[in-house]
Amino acid sequence: MPDDMKKKITTISSFIIAGICLIIFVSFNVGKAKDKTNSEYISDCSYYLAGIDETTFVTDELSKKQGEYYSNLTNSPYKNWENSYQSVIKTYHETINKKFNDYIKKMIAGYNQYKTIPGGDPNGKPPQNPDKSPADKCPSENYSTYCVALNLYSSPEFGYVALKNVLSCRKNDFFADSKQENAYINAMVVKEAENWANQVQLSAKAMEYSAKSAEIDEHLRQAKEALERTLSAYDQLKMAWGVHKKYMEIYKSLIKYRDKLVEIRRAVETFPSKFIDASTTRCT
Repeated sequence: MPDDMKKKITTISSFIIAGICLIIFVSFNVGKAKDKTNSEYISDCSYYLAGIDETTFVTDELSKKQGEYYSNLTNSPYKNWENSYQSVIKTYHETINKKFNDYIKKMIAGYNQYKTIPGGDPNGKPPQNPDKSPADKCPSENYSTYCVALNLYSSPEFGYVALKNVLSCRKNDFFADSKQENAYINAMVVKEAENWANQVQLSAKAMEYSAKSAEIDEHLRQAKEALERTLSAYDQLKMAWGVHKKYMEIYKSLIKYRDKLVEIRRAVETFPSKFIDASTTRCT
C-alpha cells in the first residue's frame, strides 16, 4: 500500500478515535452529573457562594455563612437542579408576581379596615427602626413600598438576590464542566489530528459556555429591570388607591343626590301648573 494512502487512513482513523473518545467522555460526565443528588448541588452551591474551596481555611465565620446559604437554598423555590435554568427564571417571575398580588390584597384590606381611623394602617408605612435587621424591620404584613422592595429584592429564599445566587452557581457548574472537558481534550494524543481537533473542540465548548453565561446575565438584567418597574407601578397604585376610593365615595354620593332630585321632580310634576278657579295668582 502506498505511503500516502497509509497516511490518509491513519489521519482518518485518528479523527474517528478522537470523536469516539470525546463522546465516551461526555457521556460519562453526563452520567456523573445525573448521579449527583440535588442536596449535593445545594451543598456545593452554598460553599461556592461562601467563597470556600479546597484551598480555603474555613473559619467559624465562613462556616456560619455557608450554613446560612445552605439553609436559604434548601427553602428556596429555585433549589431543584434537575430543572433547567430557564425553568428557574420562569419560577422566579411567577413567585414575584404572586408576592405582588398578595401585597396588593393586603393594601386594599388595610385601607378598608383603617379608612376611618386617623393615620391609617400602620402596616402601610415604612418602618421607623432603621437599626433592626431586615427581617425585624420589615415583617411580612408590612406592605409599604420600602418593605415590599426590600423583601422582593433581598429575600435570600425567593427574592432577586436568591435568583442571582442560584444562577451564579449554575454558571459555575458550566465553568467546572468546561474545565473538565477542556482538560480531557488537551490530554488527548491524536498525532496528526491533535492540534486541529483540539482547537475545534475547545473553540466549540468555549462558545457554548460563553453563550449560556451571557444568556443568564441577560435574564438577570431583565429580571432586575422588571422588578424595579413593577415596584414603581406598585408605589403609584398605593399612593393613588386612597384618592381613587375617596373619588368613588363622592361619585356614589352624587349618584344618590341625583336620584333624590329625580324623585322630587316626579313628585312636583303631579301638581297642576295652574290653580283652577283661583281668584289670585299670588299667595297671600
